[in-house]
Amino acid sequence: MDGAKQIADGLYWIGDRTSSNTLECNAYLIMDGNEGVLIDPGSPLDFDQVRKNVESLIPLKQISLIVVHDEDPDLCGSISAFYQAGLVAPVALHWRTGTLVKYYGIANKLYFVNENSWEWSFNSGRKLFFLPAPYCHFAGAIMVYDSRTRTLFSGDLFGSLGFSTGLYADQDYHEKMRAFHEHYMPSREVLAPVMDSILYLALDRIAPQHGQIIKDDIQSFILELRNLKCGSYQGNVSFLQPDGIESGAVPVIHVLDSILNRLSHIFASAEVRRTFEGSPFTLQGDSLRIESINLAGKRDEIINVFIEYLVMTNGARWLTVIEPYLYSMIDEYRLPIPQYLLQVSNIGLPQVDEKEKHVETEDSVLYDHLTGLYNERVFDRYLETLLKNHESTAWAIAYFSVDNLEEINQLYGRKAGDDALKALVYILKNEALNNPFWTFFKLDFPYVACIAERTSREEMKKGAEKVRYDSTESDFAAERITVSVGILYREGPNEDGGENGPENLKNLLLARLFRARKNHGGGICNYLKDADSDLYLRKKILLVEPDDSYVKFLEPYFAERGYHLRSVSDGTEVQHFRDAETPDLIIAEAMSPRVSGFDLRERLLATTRGRNIPFILVSRRKDEEYVRRAALSGILFFLKKPFSKTELLGLVDNLLRSES
Repeated sequence: MDGAKQIADGLYWIGDRTSSNTLECNAYLIMDGNEGVLIDPGSPLDFDQVRKNVESLIPLKQISLIVVHDEDPDLCGSISAFYQAGLVAPVALHWRTGTLVKYYGIANKLYFVNENSWEWSFNSGRKLFFLPAPYCHFAGAIMVYDSRTRTLFSGDLFGSLGFSTGLYADQDYHEKMRAFHEHYMPSREVLAPVMDSILYLALDRIAPQHGQIIKDDIQSFILELRNLKCGSYQGNVSFLQPDGIESGAVPVIHVLDSILNRLSHIFASAEVRRTFEGSPFTLQGDSLRIESINLAGKRDEIINVFIEYLVMTNGARWLTVIEPYLYSMIDEYRLPIPQYLLQVSNIGLPQVDEKEKHVETEDSVLYDHLTGLYNERVFDRYLETLLKNHESTAWAIAYFSVDNLEEINQLYGRKAGDDALKALVYILKNEALNNPFWTFFKLDFPYVACIAERTSREEMKKGAEKVRYDSTESDFAAERITVSVGILYREGPNEDGGENGPENLKNLLLARLFRARKNHGGGICNYLKDADSDLYLRKKILLVEPDDSYVKFLEPYFAERGYHLRSVSDGTEVQHFRDAETPDLIIAEAMSPRVSGFDLRERLLATTRGRNIPFILVSRRKDEEYVRRAALSGILFFLKKPFSKTELLGLVDNLLRSES
């Protein structure tokens, strides 16, 4: 396929698919009158064809901007050739990308989008809007939104692995798209927020730099990537897992059919079928599915032989392209690693004998793999036994948390956060040398529980204070950690909530920990009135609404659901979130006086704590400008007044349930 193709009014695909490259060149041209914007012109290999396509529509001198999504050579390696051909337009990119593209010999002026309000204007006043896509899959990756044609130019996002014959994606494109992102996107934690930022954009098409243009059922593709497990090939650590579920619980044919399905979306069906001719695996005549297997053995042995045939017939590349997907299935079905993968791996995994495997299987039931502490399942059983058998014995329970764990994760990465949590565990174990009746547990949340038997109030509080002090003085983590503690005592039967069982005790501990965490620099809380405990356990909603009638209208409905509603008339009243009123969700009027809902959102984004609070914007005005401003601020939920009470409450319930 060659030649320019019109895909919308004034919007053209001008790429190159005459080569056999796995990653196609999808370059685009936006024309506004006599002015053009060139998006991702491609690599030097594509230069001749892309230039020919551009000049069939507009002279190079009328191109006023070149947009580069990231520094990949297949996106922008040809810019220096275009410059020599007379295209001297500035290049729009993120500053992080700008530090690297100069190595392609690009002499054009650079237009840093992050320093220019994330937008650019044609001479007519028409604007393009740039959206950040950090680490997808480069630090300075961006997307471009053209509201005139309702097109999102997504760069590497929504691309695919495997050659595409047509220009537009169909439902089969999901598999090709997943395969690419499993390889090239670092993690779901990085990918999901970017998908959230575009989920509610008004879109008629998504135009990726390679792969196919998506114009049907767009939201399904966004949701596909939002929930995709990617970055899975970070070294094979599955040898730490148990042997797997019993043979036959997940049919081996299901696993093999899944691999064949993935291969069929990357390679030609005839090639896939030819791979298994003369093998123990017979494929159905009309589909790439297993009909029969002429091979005895356990499930992992059968998969091992299947992979061997795959590599022997077609080479290691066929294994490479499905490797992340294969490891995800190994993880999902708790499978042992096929021996062939161990042989070809460069990682040098330790060999584990059957006896050690049994121990690891047992350990995975009892222990948290990160900290080595007992897990929450053991904590629940221990607590239940404690309440039944030690009602007259003095004991205490404490919940410990690293208050700045989230900040450490964001500043230094997840490994640094793990190190901070392990630093707390080290300090706790060191303190336990003086307290032999202390037992520690890592909870499912990033908290550490301590059951301290034969321990008085004074001993428990003294130990907790020592742990907090040692934490502030330690340098085991990327930065000093701040620790808070919630404590519950039992010095006699049915004291301090124990009469209501383990769940009540855990709720009381959470309430006290939440209260301790409200103090700047952390703290200790060992007592709360019942009403205060209830307040800290109830979800808190902040309503920024100047219209008192809306406040009165909503109050009873939130009360019915057990939410604690606080209302303010102006965003200036929201100062910080380290006190007892830290909201779990904010509902803000876009046109509230002095500090609008948009301004409030920007202030929240500037703080680690604030940017993670779910945010709902409401307004009587919901035009194109307001929708754009909401999208650029990362606001996913925007309701137009008068809104349906059911719609708002359902949205609130879903958001707060996901935060639980």
